[in-house]
Amino acid sequence: MFMPKRSRPVIAVTGGAGKTTTKEMIASILRTRWKVFKSNANANLPVNTRRHARRIRPSHRAAVLEFGMLRRGHIKAHCLAMRPTIGVITNVGTAHIGNVGNRVSGIARVKSELIRHMHPKGTLVLNADDRGSKLLRTKGFRGKKLRIGIHSKADYRAHGIRTSRRGVSFKVRLDGKDTRFFIPCLGRHNVYNALNAIAVTRRLGFTALDIRKGLARYPIPIRRLVRTEYAEPGHADRRYVQLQSERLQSGAGRPGLTRAKAYRRGDRLHEGSGQIRGQRP
Repeated sequence: MFMPKRSRPVIAVTGGAGKTTTKEMIASILRTRWKVFKSNANANLPVNTRRHARRIRPSHRAAVLEFGMLRRGHIKAHCLAMRPTIGVITNVGTAHIGNVGNRVSGIARVKSELIRHMHPKGTLVLNADDRGSKLLRTKGFRGKKLRIGIHSKADYRAHGIRTSRRGVSFKVRLDGKDTRFFIPCLGRHNVYNALNAIAVTRRLGFTALDIRKGLARYPIPIRRLVRTEYAEPGHADRRYVQLQSERLQSGAGRPGLTRAKAYRRGDRLHEGSGQIRGQRP
């Protein structure tokens, strides 16, 4: 088992949704002051964690990892490879529920492996608004428990949420006063990810200014919800879309492919592009 130095926190993020984004936000804040090891992309299986453990160097002040789960025992295996001092459970959803008895309680039981096998006096961050998280087995955990939320009572609670074309801003009460933060991504759900990052980094002594800087410039993971704007299409672009639509309707895009067959096979006309999914351009 990789045992972190007393001065080097190991932060593990697991949950049904938001793992990668939360990890990226935490790492971005920590990097305002520290050199940090961060697991790449969503390489989050136990075999990946064992590889990550071998890549950590003395110069790394912290490690931020994503713990994925396909079945029972996976999160325990992560913890045996690298024992977290801080654990974040973003939520308890239904991803991979078929592998744990088709019950949310089964997901909660598996996610609770993080609580059992992380440092017993570490810090645990939970979602106060998430119904499934109430099924987590936190009894007996002797460390610090922090809760984040929007609607429920929490240690870090967001309010004054504003959405725009550029992203989302919100306020959190820190040190007795409201502080506004901005994240350059879309969706109120990402406020929860940011709250997780705030809870973790505040626990590690980072200031509101550090957090504001880190959140504002965190690298948005690929294929996450972002806004992409295009110039107003010209006549040729509109004509291309029209022609491709007509090809789909007539079945000309593929021999024997009718519109009904296309829909049954899951093919769709990409809105605004004219490309048929499942067909090479």
